[in-house]
Amino acid sequence: MTEEPNRLHNVAAINQTINDNFKKILDLESHIAELMEEHIKPLKKEVSKIKKTNSADTGVDSTDLTLFYKIYKRQELAKVLEDEDDRGRIADNLRTAFGAMVSGQTLDFIDVLENGHTPQVAANDQAEIDAEEAAVK
Repeated sequence: MTEEPNRLHNVAAINQTINDNFKKILDLESHIAELMEEHIKPLKKEVSKIKKTNSADTGVDSTDLTLFYKIYKRQELAKVLEDEDDRGRIADNLRTAFGAMVSGQTLDFIDVLENGHTPQVAANDQAEIDAEEAAVK
């Protein structure tokens, strides 16, 4: 019978701990939302404005500019990598992609691969990408 009051006390302590931690999480999430509204949202609006201006100023479709930017960003991320092999792998893979383009057609990787050019693959691409993006920040 002495176990029942102990168990109830433990349940009450567990509930209190859970509720205390939930309050901390809610407070932090609220703070994050406030910071995003104050700092991140204006920055995202600025990025959007720059993209629209870039498209309007150049006459290049925003979808194409988005693609070009992804390539530019990948090159910039590669530049800050400490591992020369990783920098080379990224440059080689970009060359492979551009080598596979045929004017007026979609990418034709089969032709490129048949010509003896094989894209390089990192041991763990997602980990590499995460590390590259973290290095830029």
